[in-house]
Amino acid sequence: MSGRPGFEWLGRHRAALSVSILAVVGVGVGLVVFRRPDPPRIVLHQSTPQAAQQAATRPAASPQVASLLVVHLSGEVIAPGIYRLPVGARIDDALKAAGGPTGEGDIHRLNLAARLADGQQIVVPKRIDPVLAARIPLASPAPGRVNLNVASVAELDQLPGVGPVTAQRIVAYREQHGPFTSVEQLRDAKLVNAATFEKIRDQVEP
Repeated sequence: MSGRPGFEWLGRHRAALSVSILAVVGVGVGLVVFRRPDPPRIVLHQSTPQAAQQAATRPAASPQVASLLVVHLSGEVIAPGIYRLPVGARIDDALKAAGGPTGEGDIHRLNLAARLADGQQIVVPKRIDPVLAARIPLASPAPGRVNLNVASVAELDQLPGVGPVTAQRIVAYREQHGPFTSVEQLRDAKLVNAATFEKIRDQVEP
C-alpha cells in the first residue's frame, strides 16, 4: 500500500524526531526563562509652564531677624561683662542680669526704664561723696545749658548728636575722672567727635 512506507519511515526515525522536538522546545523555554529583563525606563520630569510660574512668584524666605542685642555692663555692678538680652529690654533688665548694683552703686542716677540699644555700654555710677557733691553746683547758672557734672543720661541724650551710648560714656568719664572742669574735655577726651562738639559747646557747661 502507498501509505505504508511513510509509516515505516516514521517508525525508523521516531527517536530522532522526538529528540529534535524536545531540543526545539527546550530552546524555546530557555529563551523565555533566561531572557534578559528589559532595562528600566527613565522618565524625565519636565516642569510645566504653570509650575515654573508658581516657582517664580513664590516669595523668597525672609532673613531671620535678630532677636537678641548685646550690651556691656560696667562700673558699680556685681558681675560686669557682656550680656545678651531680648530686643526691647530695659536698663533695669540688664542690671538684674548682671546681679544688680554693688553697695557703692547709685542706680538712682540711671534711667532704669530706658530701652537698651545694641552695643550700648551701661555704666553704674558710684555714689558721690557728700563733700564732693557740695562743691558741684546743683543747677546750671546759665539758663538753657546742661551741666555736664549733674546731668543724667536721659538729659545728655537730648543734646544734638549725642545718643544714649555717648551719654553713657560722658557719665562714665566723670565718674572715673571726677567732675568736668571745662567743656573742651568732651573733645580732648574724645567723648564726642569734632562735629558734635561744635553743635553742643554752647549748650553745655561744667
